[in-house]
Formats: sequence, C-alpha cells, structure tokens
Amino acid sequence: MKDKLGMSFIKILMIVVIPLMLAGIIIEILLITDVVKTEIAVEQNEQAEENNKLIENAIQNEVDNSQQDDEPVPELPQTEGTKPYFPSLEFAQVEGTDLTTGLVIEDSNKNQYVWIEVPNDGTGPDYSAVTSNTDYENIKNALKLYTTDYSSYGATGEDSWRADCGISSEEEYNQLYNTMLQSVYENGGFYIGRYETGVDIADSVSEVIPDTTNTVNNSSSRNKTKNNNIVEEKSYSITITGSTNETPAIRANIYPYSNITCSQAQKLASKMSSGDYTSSLMFGLQWDLVLKYLETKGIENGKTLATMQSELRANSTDWGNYQNTIYSIQNQLAKYSLDNGVTWKYAPYAKTASGSVLLTTGANDNFYKMNIYDLAGNVWEWTLENSSHAYRGGGYSDFGFFSAAVRNEDQTSEIPEIPNVNGIQGNTTTNEAKAGFRVTIF
Repeated sequence: MKDKLGMSFIKILMIVVIPLMLAGIIIEILLITDVVKTEIAVEQNEQAEENNKLIENAIQNEVDNSQQDDEPVPELPQTEGTKPYFPSLEFAQVEGTDLTTGLVIEDSNKNQYVWIEVPNDGTGPDYSAVTSNTDYENIKNALKLYTTDYSSYGATGEDSWRADCGISSEEEYNQLYNTMLQSVYENGGFYIGRYETGVDIADSVSEVIPDTTNTVNNSSSRNKTKNNNIVEEKSYSITITGSTNETPAIRANIYPYSNITCSQAQKLASKMSSGDYTSSLMFGLQWDLVLKYLETKGIENGKTLATMQSELRANSTDWGNYQNTIYSIQNQLAKYSLDNGVTWKYAPYAKTASGSVLLTTGANDNFYKMNIYDLAGNVWEWTLENSSHAYRGGGYSDFGFFSAAVRNEDQTSEIPEIPNVNGIQGNTTTNEAKAGFRVTIF
C-alpha cells in the first residue's frame, strides 16, 4: 500500500508539480525576455530619435548654407572697360573709395591696394591686333604703345629677366610676365600697393638720445602731446634687414623698406596674400601704366595733358617727398628720419628748408594721387626691368626733377629738365640706400 502511495506521489510530482515549476521558470524567462525587449525597444527608439535629430540638423545646415550661397557676394564697382576683382574672400572694399577717386581694397591684415584702370573697351590700349587672351606679344605691344610717353622717357628699360631680380630663371620670369599681360587684358587693370611696402615695428625698440642739432626742422618744441599729456619727445632706433623672414605690410604710418636688394624685394613681394592671383614687384610696363592711369584721371578731373605730364615726368616736387620739397606734417602717427632711417621721431614736423628727410608711409596727404601715396619721392622703388638701375620714382635725397617717371640711371644728358645733380646709381645685387618697393597683384 505504501509503495503504491509512494508511486502515486512521484507521479503527481512528475505530472503536476514539475510541469508547474517548469512553467513558472518559463514564465519568468518570458517576463525577463519581455523586459529586455522593452529596454531594447526603448534604446532603439531613443537612438532613432537621436538619428532623426542629426538628420534634421544636417538638413537645416544644408538649408542655411544654401541660403548663404544665395546671399549676394559684395561686388566692386565696374565699368565696361575695367572690372576690379577681390583676389580672395579675405579682401574687402575700403569704405569711401571708388573708381572716381581711386578704388581701394584691403586684406584681413589691413594691407591696402589701389586698382589701376587699363580700359579694354576701346578707350584705352588699342587691342585691335590681339587675337586672344594668350596673344602675349600683341598685348604687350598695345600696352607699350599706350604708355609710350612714359616708357620712352629718359633712359629706357626693358622687361626681361636678369639673374639678380629674385626670379630663378628666364622661363619663370616670362611666365610671370605673361600672367600679368593676360590679367591686365582680361580684367582691364591690376592692383598696386596704396603705400610703399614697409614693416610695422612697435615702438618698443631701443631708444636713443634725440638729435637736437636739427637744421632742417626749425621747430623749437622738443615735446609732443599724447592723450592731452605733454610727454618728452623720443627717437627710436630700428633695424629693417630685408630678410624674407620679415612680414611686409602695406599700411599707413609704418617704416618703409629703404635699404634692400631687388632680389629681397621680389621675395618679400611674393609673400603678400593674393588668393587666386599673383603678388610681385611691378614690371616696368606696369609702372608706366600707373603713370598713364594718373594722367588719364587728372585730365578727367580738369587738368590739361601738358600739366599732368609735367607733374609726372618733368618735376614731381609738389606731390612727392624730395630734398627740395617744403612741407608740414600734422599727422601724429607719422614719423620722420634725418639719418636715412636709422632713427625716427614722431610728427608733427615742419620742413622749411632743403634737406633729406625720410618719412613713414602715407605721412603727408599732399603726397598722393588717386589714393596712391609716395609714388613720387620718399624711397626709390624696385621694378623687374632689366637694367643695372631698375628702380624708379625718385627719392627723398633727390630733387623733384627725379620725377615719378624717372629711372634712377637718368642723368642730365638724357633728360634736359634735370639739373646737374647726382642721382643714385643702383646695383641690383647690393642693398641700396634709399631703395624700397611697391607690391602689385594681378
């Protein structure tokens, strides 16, 4: 009887209890599985929402970018014959300037350039023989004919390669020259620095004892005013080496390069920001085009051809810093040097007698035309002409007869208007006292 009861109990366990236990386990497993599934589902939903947000943000960014692309890019004033451009997006037009008074742009470092118009609409050079924008020979001939009053004045120069000009080969030189010709032809102009190129050195340089034996400056005051306080006048001694490690600048009230080789000048000029275009020293042809531009604008503003050519070719005393120029500078950010740029003093300054005075860039508002400062006088400026004397425009130690058009090898026998005075005789391989440079972009 007991055996039967035992067997029955075992059967009950097997038939009822164990299946119930297994069922409980299964239910628990299913419950756990459901929880896990729920958690996974929640995570998936959260991830989906995050993905949707990323997609929405990407779509919105695309829309924003599209709207920005649709916004008009600032445009420079243009005419049928001349089309100024921004070399890159970092450039902007200087407020208050236009084609009538001299269009100026500046880069993000405030380096400024003036647009030189060379109209290609029939009012400028005669391009009738030009067959394409790569017909370099006929483009060059048209430009040389257009500027003949300046290219053939005095000692003549020729744009061709020389080993000491900072360009490694004749092939590279010719490529650069052709790039310039094509750009001038296509755009109806090019840019040049608004100021002579210089270095922006802080006044934390070494101080020296002021020179109180100045016979050129007749001012008795040896003090200056800053922030309504009278402070002692100081002189500053600086060193500009022309090293290609220096950062050149094209701004007002900075120290101009004034003792530099042609090779150094070209390497420094090529460092300037120019975007998709090229920065360089000017070719001689470009210098002549600048003079032709100033002549044309002067006539448009009411001057006669004879007057303009006299100011540009015969005598530039009235608009340049020369030995025989008398002037007064009230710009208190300007500085002047009586020892060829070794030491500098702050303006105001009055020059009342003949003498050699080097000025910082853009120091005097009488020394400019069409927003271009110091093209005449102050420092001679290197070009890429093939000449042993390849810089132009006269210098602060010369008389104004060494005009904006002059090459520094010009002498009395070559230009009758120049009196019997000694001009500087340049050498492209040595550091030239009184020689600096101006940058062009094309």
